[in-house]
Amino acid sequence: MSLERVLRALAGFGLSQKETEVYIYLAREGPQKAETTAKSLSLNERSISLILENLLEKEIINKISEKGDLFSALPFDKVIDLLVKLHLEETEILEQNRNKILSHWKSLVKRDFAR
Repeated sequence: MSLERVLRALAGFGLSQKETEVYIYLAREGPQKAETTAKSLSLNERSISLILENLLEKEIINKISEKGDLFSALPFDKVIDLLVKLHLEETEILEQNRNKILSHWKSLVKRDFAR
């Protein structure tokens, strides 16, 4: 699989381009400090902090505190599994709320036409 296809696949699951770049960097290079990652990818300190926080929240990277706050990437197959599961859960919630969403939409449209 080409790097471009990996980037598109991860973007298709909702990761930003920068999140994808940081994930791929960590997956290729192994555990890294935030500063090293930022420097290697030409990111500022605030950007890398936000990106790492988002990736930690999505559970596709880990923070290894015992080793001086190193960040490591989960294996790609596990990341894809996690992202697929997340999207399936989101789809299920949308399906469960479908009638409520449609009802709300109809009330909004009726109000707009009443004006």
